[in-house]
Amino acid sequence: MHRGAGRVAVVVIAGCAVAAAASGVAALADLPPFDSPYLANQFFAGLTCVPIGAYVAWRRPSHRLGWLLLVAGSGIWFTFAGQPTIDWVIIHHPGWTHVVDVQLSLSIWTWIAARGIFLTLVPLCYPDPRPRGPWRIALWWAGIAVTALTSLAHTLVYRPSYFNGEEPTGLGHVGLKFEPWGFRAMFAFGAASLLTMLVGLARRPAAERRRHAVFGGAVAVLLLPSLNGVYAAFAGRGFADISDTVEVWAMVALPVVLAIGIVRRGLLDIDVIVRRTTVYACSAGVIAAVYALVVWVTSTVVSGSGGRHRLVGTAAAAVVVMPAYVRAGALLDRHFFGSRRDASVVLRALGETMAQSRQGSAALDYVAVTIQRELRVPFVAVDLLVDGHPVRAAAAGAEHASLVMEHVPLHGATGELGALLVARRTPREAFGARELDALGGIAGQVAVIASNVVLTEQLKASRRSLVQTREEERRRVRRDLHDGLGPTLASVCLGLGAAAEQIGADSPLGALLHDLEAELRRAIDDIRRLVYELRPPALDELGLVGAVRDHADTLSRRSADSGVRFDVMVDAPKEPVTLPAAAEVAAYRIVLEAITNSARHAHARHCWVRITATASEIDVEVTDDGHGIAADARHGVGLRSMRERAAELGGLLQISRREPRGTVVTATLPLEVSRS
Repeated sequence: MHRGAGRVAVVVIAGCAVAAAASGVAALADLPPFDSPYLANQFFAGLTCVPIGAYVAWRRPSHRLGWLLLVAGSGIWFTFAGQPTIDWVIIHHPGWTHVVDVQLSLSIWTWIAARGIFLTLVPLCYPDPRPRGPWRIALWWAGIAVTALTSLAHTLVYRPSYFNGEEPTGLGHVGLKFEPWGFRAMFAFGAASLLTMLVGLARRPAAERRRHAVFGGAVAVLLLPSLNGVYAAFAGRGFADISDTVEVWAMVALPVVLAIGIVRRGLLDIDVIVRRTTVYACSAGVIAAVYALVVWVTSTVVSGSGGRHRLVGTAAAAVVVMPAYVRAGALLDRHFFGSRRDASVVLRALGETMAQSRQGSAALDYVAVTIQRELRVPFVAVDLLVDGHPVRAAAAGAEHASLVMEHVPLHGATGELGALLVARRTPREAFGARELDALGGIAGQVAVIASNVVLTEQLKASRRSLVQTREEERRRVRRDLHDGLGPTLASVCLGLGAAAEQIGADSPLGALLHDLEAELRRAIDDIRRLVYELRPPALDELGLVGAVRDHADTLSRRSADSGVRFDVMVDAPKEPVTLPAAAEVAAYRIVLEAITNSARHAHARHCWVRITATASEIDVEVTDDGHGIAADARHGVGLRSMRERAAELGGLLQISRREPRGTVVTATLPLEVSRS
């Protein structure tokens, strides 16, 4: 529908509804009190449906939900006005029989239509603007047809002649036969529509389910009258006596829940409009209240003729009202829209956040969370360029397909680093010029943080490369010394010994050869010690898992021999795992140090070692049942060594207490694992 024509239709429908409600209220005021159990419910249902439905239809004319609420609320108000207006006409103008006929027909079919709209049509238009898919479209047209025919049948039956005791004839008799089946079909289609809506919401992403859960749950309350009506069609009576009451009050509550959802969760993408309206309305209320208070005070304190007190009151109000208006507007604007007008507030918050947060790649996560909180936007992300392609480095909020992103480039000293992505508050509400300027200023600060993060990650990568190269070179040198130079020198040593024996130890040459043999043996011992210091021999002989198992068995056996129980159990992959040299050494040293601490300092009796490896990392966990590490314990050489070994590879080491007693040491080391 064209926006202009739609707004004219909104005004016409809402105006007719208000006129009907006003006539009903006026008639009630001029009539003696009478008991009607539904008048109050109907009045309040129209009071919530008409204005909220009109507002939604005004702002989103393409969304059928607003029109349905507006039409249903108008019908409810026409029904509300029916009985009081008819009674008033009968008392004051008994000859106006045609007015009574029209009013009776109008109030009867509008109520049936309103029930049909709520039961069968409203669930099919939430959250999508209109039914989608063949099943929903079929239910939509079936609901319209059943509601229209049932309303018509009800109107044909309940004529003034029917209330005078005459049996319906002609079309009225047909309507009397059709009406029960019409109601049964309306309740059945209503239950199907409600279940279709609930299934559709359940299939949506988790973020959207949470967003629509409250209103969807409120609509689902209508399942009670729908199922009760279906049950009554076959059993003769319903299973819930409060079904009609629940139905009417659900009509009252649904628009209120929708309005709350629009403001708090951005339903139907008109939350920004509502928030702005709230800001302006509250600001105007503050002005009015302050002005009235100042004028009242000055009129009470300042006396005299000639309107002097009014002049003083106006002057005082001019002095007081403007600051109050500015302050109230600023507070409300910040509550709904965050620091969109002042980038310095966001920058200050970023500075405070960074001062309290950890550095490195996690810093960008804090940046995204802070920007989202300060600007009150649904989603913020930071993308960094890696080999010319954007890679998501940090994000805050829930990302979904309906979001519209503003991309603000991040520029560093070496060129473009990436982009800051900030989602619009709603797809239809673009950021203003001032907000875009603020985002530009924020992006400059984010670029500095991103540049530091990039440099930090590059430094870590360089450090990992150096450590890896060092350990690989150590492994190569150890292999050469152990497998090449060592055996060669041992062979030479044996040859010198054999030559000395042949020449004879008493001869000077024999003694010299024996001395050379002794020197060579000392050199071999030095080489062997050097080989052991370069890299634990057990790793090359048994691999990481085998070396850890061998160490665990040795400790358990020694503890049993000494009479002090200390059992070490290892849970690790059974198949051999070939690891990079640096990760293998770091994991081995960390495990051995943790086991040693468990036995020596924690006085544990049991220790559990778990090793798991994936394609990208290796995880080791050492748990004991000892005394447990104190929260304020000072880290000694062993703990610092473990942390340094993990940090060298860009890994993470955590030490925590185990309940009810004991300590847990967990290390995660990045790697590329190849399995043989």
